[in-house]
Amino acid sequence: MFDELYDSGAGERKNVLETLSEGAMTVSEIAKKLGRSRNGHLAEVLKDLSQGGFVAAERGINPETGELRQEIRYRICDNYARFYLRTILPRRDMIENGAYRFESLEQLPGWNSILGLQFENMVLGALPALVHKLHLEKTRIVSMSPFRRFPHDHVRGCQIDCLIQTKRSLYVVEIKRRMEIGMEVVAEVERKIEALPHNERLSVRPVLVYDGHLSPLVTDENFFAAIISAEELFGLSNDD
Repeated sequence: MFDELYDSGAGERKNVLETLSEGAMTVSEIAKKLGRSRNGHLAEVLKDLSQGGFVAAERGINPETGELRQEIRYRICDNYARFYLRTILPRRDMIENGAYRFESLEQLPGWNSILGLQFENMVLGALPALVHKLHLEKTRIVSMSPFRRFPHDHVRGCQIDCLIQTKRSLYVVEIKRRMEIGMEVVAEVERKIEALPHNERLSVRPVLVYDGHLSPLVTDENFFAAIISAEELFGLSNDD
């Protein structure tokens, strides 16, 4: 289907998708990974993949200046595409030759990492439900997207899974998928908030969206302004 959709340009688009299978990147980062120069043609390829529903383009507002960020990041938003590229494609020849012996998904190399990316992608695809759970339906949302700043000079890097900005608040959303989630998640988000450049007039509210077993200590800490399970977010429970 992919080959038929893009015809002669399918190979090039597959290369871009394969590059993005490890995580979100800018045009410059994609070009560097592919060993080519950044140009308008690569931007057109990304536009095609975005229109085809394979890739999402995210920009957002700079929480420090309130201005639109110049940097656009692209991520795979089609979960099957990432699963194919990370799991099936490396073993395609063995599968087609009947030489591959499947035992369980859990035994696939990097399976937990893949699940983490897939879960994050599902949450980012359900932002209206997240807004509802945070009771922000009647609040003017300025920006809602992942945020990343690379370290440079004496400035620490910062990566936020989803940063929701309103007129008065920043919701730092940590998306975590793990069998056991303990107090380390609190320390992790604290470090992110400390490194997050933002206007001091904005209040910062940490939010945890998780899948797995959450330690009661995390809830008792009262660090997070909201803790939302996957069951709650995707409507698999009766919690309002």
